[in-house]
Amino acid sequence: MRVLLINPALSVSEKDFWGDMAYPPPLGLAYLAGAVSRAGHEVEIVDSLGLYPMPVEHNEGRVRIGMRADDIVARAQAFKPDITGVACGYTANASDSIDVAVKIKECLGSGHPVIMGGAHATTCPEDVFSSGVVDYIAIGEGEGILTELCGALELGEPTDSIEGLLAMAPAGTVTGIRERARIQDLDSLALPRRDLLPMDVYFKYQTLRKDRINFMRRPQTTMITSRGCPEKCVFCALRCTWGRKWVPRSAESVVDEVQMLVDDYGVREIHFMDDSISVHRERLKRICELIIERKIDIRWQPASGIAIWTLDAELLKLMKKSGCYRLTLGVESGNPETLAFIRKRYTHEHALEIIKEANRLGMWTIGTFILGFPYETREQMEDSVRFSIDSGLDFAFFYCAAPFPGTDLFDIYVKEGIEVPPETTVAFGLVDSLTMKACEIEAAREDATARFMRNISHRPWKMLGKIRSLEDAGYVLKVATYGLKLARTKTEDKSISAYLYGDDN
Repeated sequence: MRVLLINPALSVSEKDFWGDMAYPPPLGLAYLAGAVSRAGHEVEIVDSLGLYPMPVEHNEGRVRIGMRADDIVARAQAFKPDITGVACGYTANASDSIDVAVKIKECLGSGHPVIMGGAHATTCPEDVFSSGVVDYIAIGEGEGILTELCGALELGEPTDSIEGLLAMAPAGTVTGIRERARIQDLDSLALPRRDLLPMDVYFKYQTLRKDRINFMRRPQTTMITSRGCPEKCVFCALRCTWGRKWVPRSAESVVDEVQMLVDDYGVREIHFMDDSISVHRERLKRICELIIERKIDIRWQPASGIAIWTLDAELLKLMKKSGCYRLTLGVESGNPETLAFIRKRYTHEHALEIIKEANRLGMWTIGTFILGFPYETREQMEDSVRFSIDSGLDFAFFYCAAPFPGTDLFDIYVKEGIEVPPETTVAFGLVDSLTMKACEIEAAREDATARFMRNISHRPWKMLGKIRSLEDAGYVLKVATYGLKLARTKTEDKSISAYLYGDDN
């Protein structure tokens, strides 16, 4: 079987668009490619975002980024796949995935099988199937599902017994088995097929954007050391894809891949994209120890965030020694009642200790906050602003609460009779609460960001505490230069977030 995997172009609002973007490699597709190629199938990946990170269209306040549809079609026609997989991860960009599927059907014929996977496809399969151009949906982890589907199609066998695979029946009904056991041994998976990705393009683009501060060293790339998260945060849609179980790779497997990326690709910085890298503290300690023992000269960061309650001074010191230089902490709220509602199991006292210790070690500290939960008052939101300013964080980012379908937060909104707008609007947090209108929450978020940025602009000397080497000094200078640019242009905070984080999160 010839398998084509597509990372589609996406649309963002002009307000969120910095002028160019830098997207991480689509590791999910690369893992799928590793699985099906191990089974003997031929695979090609088209990463339309990585290949073309510049805008191709401006329309009605939206910017479309990635390969043009005609270019994707040309790649498909040249490869002549027997099946096409399209990533459908983000609710806000589900229509972009559907657009690709439409084009594939048009060029390869209505009978050509198209399968989608990813968080949105898993959470809202009926919505995806309603497009009429998707034949299959992989629920959750796709390696085993896609491999079994390719085998069945190749042999002309039925697919209805494949666990985790949903299909659109001719009568317009959804059939299949939704549940599939999680993969328990991640070490047994084939490594992601980075050789099918335009790694040289990613690295070249990083070189062109030397002013970006979301990485310290180049070349930089991403890795995954675990899947899932055992926590029960009320707003998180992760359980819709992974359930509550956290499954790790072994420390040895992780560091072997780090070594491979350094040796084969010349990588000098890695962003770990785990949803919860530190669930097992001893495993994370062992990863750090192995990096140190093998003398791997690498900088790294847990780019998707790290749980505050798993950290202590001993672990932070080891992380720093092994090359970790930045922490993104999911603080979410500075108010105790809201924190309890969210179900975060840490205390603000512990958070302050961790921030203080990380700053002492010279690590950069970033806090994320969410405003506008259904019962949250303006005064409680103000507690979050004050905490962000008083805590010693280097940066803070504020977001509006978004009740995605499948989350406990969504159920609470429904129970309370709060109207939930279309999913594309929810994705940007434009939702009323019981105490405030969506426009008021958005205004509070903008005010919070402005106040935090004003505060840190009045204490620029704080950055000097990050310097432990000439490399640190160079990075501090780059951050300071960006800060001056920000002060001049008064760039809106969503663009600030994109600039600081790149687009890894």
